[in-house]
Amino acid sequence: KKKELPELDDEFAKDVSEFDTIDELRKDLMNKIVEKNEKQMKLQVEDDAIKAVAKNAKIDVPAVMIDHEIDNMLQDYNWKLQMQGMNLEMYLKMLNMDINTFKAQFKDQAEERVRVQLTMEKLAEVEKIEVSKEEVDAKINEMAKSYGEKEDMFRNSLKAEDIKYFEEEIKVQK
Repeated sequence: KKKELPELDDEFAKDVSEFDTIDELRKDLMNKIVEKNEKQMKLQVEDDAIKAVAKNAKIDVPAVMIDHEIDNMLQDYNWKLQMQGMNLEMYLKMLNMDINTFKAQFKDQAEERVRVQLTMEKLAEVEKIEVSKEEVDAKINEMAKSYGEKEDMFRNSLKAEDIKYFEEEIKVQK
């Protein structure tokens, strides 16, 4: 058995892309890589700045909010396990760990998330950051496209708390 790879020529470019030449394909791929790296760097800088502000903020983080965030994180973790044909209960048995010990591992991260959330909410309030209906509509349209659904159908499937979540997300991004 031997793997036979196609020649990287103009015919290959035409077969696998909308480009006519291999040079055009390479240039497009390079541009996409650069764009992706720039986005990642920008997000990292923003994330670091937000965490620094939140760390220095004088906030009493309520324990109930931390517990709620830990529960959200566990739900996400369980969902990821289910995608792999497992669940949290099975996973904990494999690790020979009880739920409280497992939850304790998420405490610091949950506290940081809540601290960031509260800081960003206060910052948005102080700076009087508002979200327009057009911005929410654009976000809903973007989400519909990412799920491959029509905007109207996607919008009709949303609950009031989903729209509120989009508003808060836009506000935090601003």
